Order: sequence, then C-alpha cells, then structure tokens
Amino acid sequence: MTVRDFEAEQQYFDGKRYLINRLLHGTGIVCGFENVKLIKKEGEPLKINFIDGGMALTCCGHEIVVPSNTQKQIIDGKGEPVSYLTNFPYLYLKYKSYDSGYIAVASNSSSCEEKCCPSRVIDDFEVVASSNPPNSGIGCKDKLSISEWLRNLEEKHKACPQCEEYQADMVFLGNVDNSDNPVKQNEPERYRILFRQKELYQILKCHAQDFESHVHNFESHLKNVGNPHKVTADQIGAPISISSVSNPGGNIQLVEKDSIKIEPQDAYNRIIIGETHSERTDNPHNVTAAQVEALVSVGGVSNSGGNIDLIQDGSIVITPGDRAITIGEAHSSRTDNPHKVSAAQVEALVSVGGVSNPGGNIDLIEGTNIQITPGTNSIKIGCTLGLVVQPAEAEPKSIGLENLVGTSTMYAREDHVHKMEDNSVDYSKLSAGLQEQLSILSMYLRERALKCSVTSFKKVAEDFKNDRAFEISLSFKKAIGKKLYEKENDFISFINSMQNPIKVFAEEIRELAEEGCFDDFADSLEVLQKMIGEGIPLKVAAQQDEVCFYALELKLTVNNPMYRALNCTAVNFRKVADLFKSEIASKISFSFEKAVDNRVYEDGDKFVEFMVEHLKLLNKLQEEITLTTTEDSLNNYASSIKDLADAIESRNALKIADRLQEVCSHAQNLAINDDPVKSPMYRALKCAVGIYREVSRKLESDIADTISLEFERAVNKRLYEKENDFIEFMEGSIDLLLNLPEEIKDAALEKELNNYIAVANELADAIKSRNALKIAEKQEELCFFAKKLDPANYMYRSLKCTVVNFAEAADLFENRTAKSISVNFGKAIDNKLYEDDSDFMKFIGENLESFRIFGKEIKELATKETLNNYMLSVNKLADIIKSREALKIAAGQQEICSSARELDIHLVA
Repeated sequence: MTVRDFEAEQQYFDGKRYLINRLLHGTGIVCGFENVKLIKKEGEPLKINFIDGGMALTCCGHEIVVPSNTQKQIIDGKGEPVSYLTNFPYLYLKYKSYDSGYIAVASNSSSCEEKCCPSRVIDDFEVVASSNPPNSGIGCKDKLSISEWLRNLEEKHKACPQCEEYQADMVFLGNVDNSDNPVKQNEPERYRILFRQKELYQILKCHAQDFESHVHNFESHLKNVGNPHKVTADQIGAPISISSVSNPGGNIQLVEKDSIKIEPQDAYNRIIIGETHSERTDNPHNVTAAQVEALVSVGGVSNSGGNIDLIQDGSIVITPGDRAITIGEAHSSRTDNPHKVSAAQVEALVSVGGVSNPGGNIDLIEGTNIQITPGTNSIKIGCTLGLVVQPAEAEPKSIGLENLVGTSTMYAREDHVHKMEDNSVDYSKLSAGLQEQLSILSMYLRERALKCSVTSFKKVAEDFKNDRAFEISLSFKKAIGKKLYEKENDFISFINSMQNPIKVFAEEIRELAEEGCFDDFADSLEVLQKMIGEGIPLKVAAQQDEVCFYALELKLTVNNPMYRALNCTAVNFRKVADLFKSEIASKISFSFEKAVDNRVYEDGDKFVEFMVEHLKLLNKLQEEITLTTTEDSLNNYASSIKDLADAIESRNALKIADRLQEVCSHAQNLAINDDPVKSPMYRALKCAVGIYREVSRKLESDIADTISLEFERAVNKRLYEKENDFIEFMEGSIDLLLNLPEEIKDAALEKELNNYIAVANELADAIKSRNALKIAEKQEELCFFAKKLDPANYMYRSLKCTVVNFAEAADLFENRTAKSISVNFGKAIDNKLYEDDSDFMKFIGENLESFRIFGKEIKELATKETLNNYMLSVNKLADIIKSREALKIAAGQQEICSSARELDIHLVA
C-alpha cells in the first residue's frame, strides 16, 4: 500500500458523503447563525462575528461548521477585502479547504534538497459579499392546486441538483440593510434545512390522523348542495356586475343594438357576442380615394374614376401582366452604335507608330529578327536575335564545368547570388520569398531541437530515475511555450543556459550508464559547446538534435546475460532494418528495446516467455530478406536461429541468452546480395504496383489503375536491369503520373494532393537529367506520397485517423482493446462504410462503448489531464450521435482520434 492508495480511499469515502449530503439533505443552513454581528473599524476591512456559531451544507455537499464567537473578514467575489456593503447586500458562506502540517518527505531521491508535503487537510470557510441574490429556495404553491404544485416539484427534481455557477459551494447567510447590519429574511424557512427525517415522519403521521378524523364529516358534507357556508359571489371572485350594471342576485339582460349580434349557448354555459359590420363591402362609411391616399393622377393626368392609358414612345416597351405593368426600354441592347460615337470620343486607338486607324484594323508584320505570335486576348512580339552576354566589369570568372578564367563567353554578373571565389551564396541577394522560406526552415529546426529535448530527457528521467533529467525536460517544454525558438538570440541564449544542468546530470549518471553510449553523449555535449561559441543558430540546432539522439541511446549498465542478449538484439536488428529496409527487423528491434525498458531480463520466466513469443518473428526475417542477402550470411543466421529454437525448448534462460547473442552476431554480419532484382530501379517500379492499385480502390481512379498495370508489366519485363530501358519507361509514364491529380482533385484531400503534385514535378525534372538512380529515388518518394492520397470524405478521414492513432495507443499502453478498435476501423475502411451515411453512423454507434472501455482500462496508466480530455471527447461524441448528422459525428470521431493521440503514460516517481 502506498500513500496514493490511502489518499484514494479517503477521496472515495469523502465523495460518497458529499453525494449523500447533496442529494438527500439539500442545501442551506442547518442550525445556528441567529446572532451575527458586523465589526466595522475606521480604516480596516469589514469583519463579521458569529456569536452563536452554526452549521450549513453547500450545494456540493460540503459541511461548513462554524464554532461560536468565530470572526471572519468579509471578501468580495474576487477574494479582495471589502470595507462597505452598499453594493454587496447579500452575504454567503463559502466552503474552503487548505493543506497544513507540512513534514519532510520520507523517500527523497535527491540527498541535497529537502522536500516537504502536507500531512493534514483543514476544512475552513470564507464570508463572501455579493450583488447576486440567492435562488428562490423552497416556495409555497401560491395559487396552484396541491396536485399541480406537487407535480411541478416532482418534475423539477427528476434531474440531480447541481451547484449554481455563481454560488458554487456557497450557502446564503442573509442580506444587509443600509445600516450594514445583517437581518433575517422574511421567510427564513426558504433557505434553511428545517426538519430531519424523524420530525418529517411525525408531521406526516399527525396530518394523516387529522385527515381520518374528518373523513366521515367530509362524506356527509359533500351531499349538501344548499350553500351551507353562505358563500357569496364576492368571496369566490364571481362577477357581480357587467359594465357597471349590478347583478346582486338576478340576471343581466344583454340587448342587441346596431350591428351587434348576441347568441346564447346554454349547453356550453356561454354567450357569444359578435358583429355583422365587418363583412360589408359596399363602402358603408363612404371612404374617398383621398382619405386612403389612393392614386388620383399620373404625371398630372387626373384619374377621378376612370382609367389612364400608358402609350409606348421611342425605345420604351410596355408589357401588361397579372397585377403588374412592366415598363422597359429596347435601346441598351443595340450594338449598332446608335449615337454615332467616334474613336476620338472614347479615346480609342487611332494610330500605331504613325499609321492611322480611323475605323479599320492595323496589321502587324514580322520583320528581321522579329517574331509575332497571336494569342488569346494578347499578341507576343519577340526577338530572334542571339543573346550576346558581355563580361562583367570585374575580373571574369568562367561558370562552365570548371572554375577557369577565359574558357567561356558567359560570365557572372556583379549582382549574382553566387560568390565564385569561395563557392558560397550571398543570402542578401536571394529573393524575398526564398529568404522567408529559409527563415521558416531555420525556425522549424530550432523548434524541433527544443521538442526533441523534451521527449529525450523525459525518457532518460524514467530510465535512470533521475529528477534532474525530468527538470531539464520541463525547462525545454517551458521554452517551447515561450516560443524561444522564434528569435535566434533567445534560442542560443537558452541552449547555453541549459549546458550546466545537462553536464551536472551527465556526472550523476556516469557510473550508471554503459560506457560506450555515455561517451557518445558526452562528446555530443562538447561539440554543442563549440557550436554555441560560433553563434550560428542552425549549427546549434543541428547539434542539439544530435545531443537528443545520444541521450535516447543512454542505457543502464547491467551485468546480466539476458540483458546483454536483449540489448544487442535491439541494437543489431536496428542496423539490419536500415540496411535491408526491413519492417520485420525494425519490429524486432522495437520489441526487444521495449523488453529492455520493461526489465524483462530481471525475471528468468518472463525472459523465456518473451523469447517463445518472438521466435517466429526472428524466423520470419529470413523469408523477407532471402533475395536481398548473400547466401552464406543468411545460412549462418538461419543456423543460429535453429540453435536458439532448441535452447528455447529447454527453457533454460541462460542458455537462451547465450544463443540469442550468437543470433545477434550473425545478424550483424548479414550482407546485401548483388542480385539486380533488388536494385533501386526495381524498388521504384515495384512500389508503384501495389500503391497505385490502392489509390484506384480508394479514389475510384482509372488513371491510378492504369499506372499500377503499366508498372507491373515493367517489373515483369525486367526493365530495371538496364538503365536506358528504365529511363525510357519512366519517360513514357510521367504523363500518367502528372495527369492523376487532375482526375482525383475533387475526391482527394487538397493538402496531400499538393504534396503529390510537387514531388511529381520533381520526378519530371529528374527524368530530364536521365540519371537512373536519381529517377529511382524520386519515384520511390512519389510512391510514398501516393500512398498518403486519401479521400477528402470526412467520414473516411475519421475512420483512418482512428486506425492509426489507436494502433499507436495500443503499442504505448500495450492494450488489446485499442488494438481491436484499430483493426475494426480498418475493416470498416475496407468495406467502404464511409460511402453511406447510415452505415457510417451505425458503425460508430456500435463501437462507442469500446472507446469507454479503453479509457477505463488505462485509468491507472495515463496522465489525469490527457485521460480527462479523452473521456470528454468520448462523451461529446455520444451526444453528437443523437443528432443523426454524419458530418458532425465524423468531426466528433476525429476529436477522439486527436485526444487519443495526446494520451501520455503517467510517470510514477
């Protein structure tokens, strides 16, 4: 049991008590607070004295206990003391707790610094003055019937009561009159908890007995219809007069007059009083046109009662219609120059080079070295004379293939960006756009150097249990928050300030780390110090990145055969992965590195089980690299794997570790075969076959399908064996690759499509160079960006991000539920559920619970903040699903992806 377990227990039972207080007992003053006095001294804030003390419950269930003769200073909502209550007539009690009894921490990793933590939590309260009145409390039924009043109360209390925003954790104490004296409310029971359960029971019992004693009299009383109680009309609010006509006991006669019509309806106990005037259409009031401001003349033509004729004249066109007359003109559409406008009047071109053009055309005729090219709304006039470049005034330098004087007629200008003397570039002569791009790139590298430092030193802090490394990580994180990477001087100054803490950290772990990896880390720090001295931000950023790399390589010194075997596998298979571009080798390296981090080597049984699980993976590597590696090196590796398999069957941990180190040795000696099938040109052709087939499936592209077929034929014809054949094929295929974006521009995501277009253009330039290796490299890069081409469909994006992010979460937390989520959403993409709104919404609804289960499973592993954000996004999606709007649901799903990606493991000191 740890401190955290005891704290969790206390928090659990406190939470239960607060819940019962809030839901069963209610909110308000329980007892006391009858004798309260304000204390006001000149030049001092107001205080309040609770002479008789009291006890109250807040809307959050906290108990506020006030001993008698307790004095408190009165504050406002911002926590500032108040000297008068003119603007704050309402007083509240507010719950507040604070830590106390600080003692030294029993387990402190740092022997040089004493750390303390609180041993007690003190329940306290504040007195807050506010301008906000309290809520209504418990009110009477007013004019409602008892059943209606109870029904309203039941409806109101169906939802669990919550704290008011502006009265959170507060209880209303009273209000203050002009003399600054607290006074009681007119209805104190509205703000108090008056009765306990025993007293409420007694009240109900007494009321029930009273009811039973009156039942008999009530039944006999019901049969008396003779107004036994002498009720008057005035007593029951009945009408006793109509329009001042008294009706003390008889009837009032309603008499029809003029257009008024009276219709009695005895069956409904009502009288209908209507009128017959409004339906008349014979102008009974003799209304004139002038009285209603009707049209009486048009343009001075009187229209006392007849019609006005509209007559067309000139270009005016009059068209009668249903309740409308359209008056238009036929002049504006004429194109025959009806006003005889001249070229001079509109300042049109009347001559070219002295050649008059009063109304006709001017012909442009090509002359010596002049070329005229008509185009759309333009005419290009060019010169075909050869360009003669004169030498610059400075000493001429050749810009041919060699830097010699006098070997070329082409010379560099004085304002040329290249300095021919030292083969450098003058930054100030670059274009503004290029300068901006270089500035952004430089800032990105500085930002990257800070970010990698955060993650690197955080991991080192975990591995070496070192607080200083964790503090270094936090310092770099704060530097990112302050954006110190934006200014070069701030960046260099910060990096320089961190050198001393990092060197102190290095000395602390010198004896704990493996010698080789520690020396690499120390050397990288020395080089960084030199870079800081040079003051070149790019060099400093690059070297800080190098420090991050070697920090991640730091390993604890462990004199354990199983550790050495696991560690050498992680290191050597990482090299195999780089050499053979092998995903399996990369996976082996990652798994064995994780085994080292999880200290599998400390338990012989765990080590054996781990090796049993990963033997298949080590065997599978042989199949992947059979055509790439030399026969001898592969046979040696295969033989060592067999020996390892035999050792695993014996379940002898030390024997397995010994054989595993042999596997590491032979893996390190694996060499690439010279077989041309595995040349860069082969990979460039082969990658396009599967990737463009997938693009065709996702985006329904005929061009992508054609590309896949063409590249597959090229592989079958072995066009990768000869450079010329490969280059010619790529020349013939570049148009297809360039035309693909136009076909899928409405279906693919714009950002990914732009990346593809940029690399496709770079491939076209590479093809012009006729350099086969350069073309192959660029074609492989294009395959990479083609693989990223996904539909712009929001539903697809939400499914895809779930596959990727939950796969990462599964690896991070070693969680099967997250892995299952990733697999299920991958199948949804394969089944194209994103193409139909109803299928998509149904699928998301069916998988919502799995997101909650995953959150519960990692509750003790993830940091509180990132887990809260994740669960908040899951609950938000649950509400959005009710809207039955696919796009909103997709957006909510992407929010879950984003929060899942931010999930981080909680570090336990």
